Amino acid sequence: DADNNPDDWTFFVDDIEQVASCATPTVTVLPIDFEADPMTYVFRDGGGFGGGTSDVIANPQSGGINNCAQDGRMQKFAGEVFGGSTLDLGGDFGFLANTSFTMKVYASRSVPVLFKLEGGPVGEVSVTHTGSGWEELCFDFGAVSGNGTDGITLIFDLGVNGAAATAPDDWTFLFDDIAINQGTACPMGGGGSGGMSGGLPILDFESS
Repeated sequence: DADNNPDDWTFFVDDIEQVASCATPTVTVLPIDFEADPMTYVFRDGGGFGGGTSDVIANPQSGGINNCAQDGRMQKFAGEVFGGSTLDLGGDFGFLANTSFTMKVYASRSVPVLFKLEGGPVGEVSVTHTGSGWEELCFDFGAVSGNGTDGITLIFDLGVNGAAATAPDDWTFLFDDIAINQGTACPMGGGGSGGMSGGLPILDFESS
């Protein structure tokens, strides 16, 4: 509509050249808050593998540290004990040593959450959710670093066969606000912390 709106419909191009390949972006695929059209988010293998399946839904547990409109949801059905899902990040990125990742998770019971990076440096960290609703977990990757990461795999209760068909409350999990903390370890140097909010760990004395 350049006749009526020339500012919005006039464009300039310059410096067109041929290059061997496009540069690899360093970060930019994170954070992910699942607030865009649900079709924007791709879970590989048709949603999951080994009985795990993920999608993006309207937030059914709004409150506490997460009042967002939409969340990622994983259900673990009978299949393999390693059933889970891989979120395609839509691009590669690299990260520094001592980097950590945070993710808000909702679970109705205590459950270990495995956070695994795909495509680049090998790395996976498991942190236990206490089962008290929304908690922000921190996954510390220590000395692992490198480029090429293009996906995040999530597995809840690795080693246990899922039963979402018969016990949906125990085998349905929500996740949101996946973020990277470049070159920054988890608070207090731990591998993760349940119940984090606003960057400060909540000391509830529920651990050993």
